[in-house]
Amino acid sequence: MKSEPRKLQTVSRFFFVGDRFMKRIWQNVFVLFLVLVFFGNWVFAQEAKRPRIVIEGMKHEFKDIKQGEVVAHTFRVFNKGNATLKITKVKPG
Repeated sequence: MKSEPRKLQTVSRFFFVGDRFMKRIWQNVFVLFLVLVFFGNWVFAQEAKRPRIVIEGMKHEFKDIKQGEVVAHTFRVFNKGNATLKITKVKPG
């Protein structure tokens, strides 16, 4: 019966970690957490450079049109992004 507690004591001594060592581990974990939080927010807060097209009045319906009558409508296109917007093709729908 006395041999079993000694085995447990031996095992607990083998896995025993000193207070200073654990304190150091927790400090490192805390610093790593702070770095990830602040650096992660900084990285994700930066917006990617890309164009963003905004079309004012995206849809327009003409009223009744007589045959042969010429109609026109102007669509205003804006680039609200932070990179150059290149419009290469326009197709009537």
